[in-house]
Amino acid sequence: NFLLSYSPMSPIPMPTTTPVRVAIVGGGLTGAAVGRALRRALPAESVVVWEGLAQLGGRMMTERMTVLGGATGLADSGAQYVTVTDDADVAEAHKPLYDSLAAAGVLVPMRGRIEGGRAADGGGTNYVAPQGVASIVERIFSMSSLSPCCSRRATALRHVAARGEEARSRWELTSADGRCEQFDGVVVACPIPDILALIDTGEGGAWPDSNSGEAAAGEGEKEEAKEEAKEDETLEAGDEPEEDVNGTAAGKNATAKNATRTKMVKVEKERKRVHYATLKAEEATLSPVLPLNASQVGDCVARNLELLKAEGIRKANAAAKNDVESYVINTRDQLSSDEAYSAVSTEDERASISAEFEKAEDWLYEEGRDLAAKEYKEKLKELQKMVSPIALRATELEARPKVVTQAHEAVNWTTNILQTWATERPEVTEAEREKVAGMCANFTTWLAEQEEKQAALQPHEPPAFLSSDVSAKLEPIEREVRRLIKKPKPKPPKVKKAANATAANGTAANSTAADSDAAGAAGAGEGEGDAAAGESEPAAGESAEGEAKEEL
Repeated sequence: NFLLSYSPMSPIPMPTTTPVRVAIVGGGLTGAAVGRALRRALPAESVVVWEGLAQLGGRMMTERMTVLGGATGLADSGAQYVTVTDDADVAEAHKPLYDSLAAAGVLVPMRGRIEGGRAADGGGTNYVAPQGVASIVERIFSMSSLSPCCSRRATALRHVAARGEEARSRWELTSADGRCEQFDGVVVACPIPDILALIDTGEGGAWPDSNSGEAAAGEGEKEEAKEEAKEDETLEAGDEPEEDVNGTAAGKNATAKNATRTKMVKVEKERKRVHYATLKAEEATLSPVLPLNASQVGDCVARNLELLKAEGIRKANAAAKNDVESYVINTRDQLSSDEAYSAVSTEDERASISAEFEKAEDWLYEEGRDLAAKEYKEKLKELQKMVSPIALRATELEARPKVVTQAHEAVNWTTNILQTWATERPEVTEAEREKVAGMCANFTTWLAEQEEKQAALQPHEPPAFLSSDVSAKLEPIEREVRRLIKKPKPKPPKVKKAANATAANGTAANSTAADSDAAGAAGAGEGEGDAAAGESEPAAGESAEGEAKEEL
């Protein structure tokens, strides 16, 4: 309710003669409300907001978390809902802001039931923020045309007295990164421990020197007391102060007497004190401890097993219910913010599914509040069945073009490699190459037809083909190409054995010697020479085979 504590019509007095700069320390709900109020009297450039964290929100923090399955969702780590106050006048003054936030989609009425003592807070309408409660703070800053500086933590606040011709004193604000700026006013809109740490800076801290201030104030009071005593004595004696024609003397005395007196008061910081007390513990035996018999131990084990079984069932039921709730929240977020889902579905289709999801959410907190895991699983399947067509089209919107591009590249590579194999891979026959080429041609024709059908369809209509269809059609071609790549090369032909010149010469010399020794048996000598010549051929063949192996 603090964010609406300033009436939208109430003016805020601000000096207008010279430019004014005001700093707000804290980018939470309080800082947003103060900024909204200040903007009614100051331009946007005169209001500066420092936030120590990397994002706005403060205690209304929203974090993006990763849940089971890799899905992401928003979690409010601070306030979880907003309640309209039951004060009719205040609620009426707040209504324009609530209407503005609701029109922007920042707030929506809460559906469901709040259990516990917090259910009656405010007694008015309860709202939730679909994009997280931090979006409320961000929206209020945006409505005020303010751009807070995040990750700028204020560490010191010091009062700077007026010097020379300067008309007013200022406040000096220092950040953790060493940035130092002076402002005409500083609004500290952060938790009390942070405020105390900010103003408790030792010498030259946030407040002026209290000792010197008290001393000066004491001396001033003494002098004023003396002057008043003198004036009283004069009046008692019947002496009237001299007054000229214009009453100048009397005017000066009246002005001095009616001047505003400033008294400096030292404010001491409240310190926390910790008190320690020793607790006394005594041991008392109420009855003798008897050992358990076998039957009692068995009963204890059986009860423990029953408890474990009941706990397992409870965990399974809670996990199944949580799966349904997470699916409802994440899918509803995708339907409203995911561009792919919006591109492949119509507004009516998304509205219909959102309505069914709202019914499912109400069911979770009412009749489906405490059911078995089987009931929650059936409900989850029912919800998934409604969303699966949109989810499939959204997935194919990105996956199908990639798979088609990869398929064209694979077919082109296969066609080129078949041409290379015609000369470099004689083991791949012409019939095998023609078979693969025909498969590629059939696939290209089929893919072109499917792409033409898909181009004629609207994005929200069922697709003409899926990326899995392309992979399934391409798989036989890939399998055949892999088989041909693994096909072994043919073995080289065996080289016939050639005559060895050295061995032939040796055999001829032996046969000449035999002829000289047996001159009368010329015919027999010739036969032996022929036989020797015939035996020389295998030796020559062995030498030629060795040379062929060396060449290989």
